[in-house]
Amino acid sequence: MNFSRTALTAISSTILALCVCSWAAAQEQTGESRSRQTTASATDGEGLHVDLTSYLWFGGIHGLTSVGSHSASMHASAGDLLSDFKFGLMGAAEARSDRWLLNGDLMWMRLGDAKSVPISDVSTASADVRISEVIWTSKIGYRLIDGEYLKGDVNLGVRYWHLGQRFKLNPPGIDASASQNWADFVTGGRVQVPLGMQEKASVEAGGDVGGWGLAADLDYQLFAGLNYKTGKRWKLLAGYRYMLIDYRRNGGVYNVVTSGPVVGATWNYR
Repeated sequence: MNFSRTALTAISSTILALCVCSWAAAQEQTGESRSRQTTASATDGEGLHVDLTSYLWFGGIHGLTSVGSHSASMHASAGDLLSDFKFGLMGAAEARSDRWLLNGDLMWMRLGDAKSVPISDVSTASADVRISEVIWTSKIGYRLIDGEYLKGDVNLGVRYWHLGQRFKLNPPGIDASASQNWADFVTGGRVQVPLGMQEKASVEAGGDVGGWGLAADLDYQLFAGLNYKTGKRWKLLAGYRYMLIDYRRNGGVYNVVTSGPVVGATWNYR
């Protein structure tokens, strides 16, 4: 709990500092730069902008999970999950009108570790843990900074979780399963910085944090990536994503980190 509170404070402070620094950077622009950026932003911001993204997250997992009175520690790399034919479907969508944004992110993932270490069952040699996750995040945001060389967003929303778990303990051949559903309020931010004069490439970083003991004790993610335009409507992305969930309810524990590289492609409609 002390770690969770410390992490929550650190993430919240980082997001707040990110927003404040972005605002301060924008205020320091000269009058001439401001005029150019306002004109460019007004032209770029007209109408509705929609981004549709399909991506793959090659995430490894480690942490503690339990079903009923059975608990285990698991650790599996992205390579381990791929070798066991564990996979997922991911997609995201974002709509922007003027400075207002609405986005959604859907992930369905099959995770697991056939060599998990039993904790509560001391007589058990190994545990085969299988996990199925459906995670839907929906947020409304506002583009606080819409400059030529810096864009910064703040957002607020909800992350819904569906968690299915199955434990196979050998010996003595115990097979237990359970499922849970919950939702966490999350708040966060994002910054985008174009690279080069042609603005084909850009760096993007951000995250969000939630939980606060209302459902999960702690629920947060961080991401950073590189976007590259390949045409008028298409761009490729590559980056890294880190997500932690610490959920403890009804005698069960799901305290797991999922992290790894992300690759994908985005189609833009304007």
